[in-house]
Amino acid sequence: MQSQVHTEYQSKRTTHEQLISELRSPISIATGNCAAKPCQFLRALGDHGSHLAEISLTLTNTFEDQYPIFARDGVRIRSWFLGPYERNLRRSRNNIEYTPIQFLDGKRILDSGSVDPDVYVVMTGPMDDEGYFNLGITSGFEGDWLHHYGKGSQTRVVIEANAKMPHIFGLEAHGSHRVHISQVDNVIDIDDPMMEMPRQPPDESDIAIAERVGDLVEDTATVQFGIGALPDAVAARLSEKKELGIHTEMFGDGCMELVESGAVTNEHKPEHTGQSIATFAWGTENLYEWIDHNAALRLLPVWEVNSPMALARQYRMTSINSVLQMDLRGQGTAHCLNGRVFSGLGGHFEHTFGAQLSDGGKSILCLRAAAKVGGKLVSNILPCLDPRTGVTTPEFVVDWVVSEYGAVQLKWLDVQDRANALLELAHPDFREDLAREIRDTDLF
Repeated sequence: MQSQVHTEYQSKRTTHEQLISELRSPISIATGNCAAKPCQFLRALGDHGSHLAEISLTLTNTFEDQYPIFARDGVRIRSWFLGPYERNLRRSRNNIEYTPIQFLDGKRILDSGSVDPDVYVVMTGPMDDEGYFNLGITSGFEGDWLHHYGKGSQTRVVIEANAKMPHIFGLEAHGSHRVHISQVDNVIDIDDPMMEMPRQPPDESDIAIAERVGDLVEDTATVQFGIGALPDAVAARLSEKKELGIHTEMFGDGCMELVESGAVTNEHKPEHTGQSIATFAWGTENLYEWIDHNAALRLLPVWEVNSPMALARQYRMTSINSVLQMDLRGQGTAHCLNGRVFSGLGGHFEHTFGAQLSDGGKSILCLRAAAKVGGKLVSNILPCLDPRTGVTTPEFVVDWVVSEYGAVQLKWLDVQDRANALLELAHPDFREDLAREIRDTDLF
């Protein structure tokens, strides 16, 4: 005999084509982020949405794919974090609207009313016998949005239920990382391989920076990582440490390997003891197999992971993030490059600030001393940032800075001493010019 939740499930099942045929223009659509992004829906919107003359899409970066619908006339994209495809669209079509918000704002933006979509689409795992969809490898603010829009609002809530989504545990106090069929309007069953984040091998600069970061991370510290080759190199360097904890925005392959090395016990954390904590996971198929039904990892809403209050409760919280450029005052930018938005704020500021509030905590900013642009080597340590550049890490928040050439703690240094300390982190080819700036310019 079929249960009530399964009867309800059958009544709400649909297909991409049927769902999209029911939509009417103009329409606003918001989607889940990272691995909660409904990839098939976005592709189907291009295949079956020709009758929709005006579409507004609210989402974040699309590292994983290029969706033809994004480049169609009449489509506007509102993004809080740009990936390579959005940067290209911005240059070619200028149909991207970037909103500078922190990851932590994902819940608060509901109260502002500035996002009120006609349709909200999220990819989850399949429904269980109790009628719950596991949110899979993304917690973030998806749970908050699903529960908000699923309580009788005018927004149509659609679930892409992916049979291949890993099942990840949450905590009951934070919604158990799931949503019930009663809060969903439509369900589309899919069986797609999970979106992967290909690993990039670290280069010499990554390895040199990772070595210096490793010297700063203490045994028993609780660590947070970013995304890319450098964080993976740092994680590999930390494998020789003892009794670490993990409390991070993103849990990737490097985190998995650090746990497997035996360096992580999570024993010294005052809360979530014995468990690694993150708000989303993203990586390779090996990672997805490892985290599936793994009780040693819990995904929690972003406000429980990224908030400075949550970070302050950790023990020896050590945030490890990257900046693209820094000026001689110590102002860093991680989301802009030469005056243009490059990515987004994410959780950078929250972790950099919040880690320093914890018992024995510190924040570490990783900075490549130089980069090649058009075949020409340019310094990433500048006399001053481009006036159009957004500051991700204000001068009063920056703590430790690491480049290939050294590590300095800028916290507590006056402006002149900061400039001289950063000079030691600069690429040798640019130190003479920077030293001249320090001598000849009134830095404050």
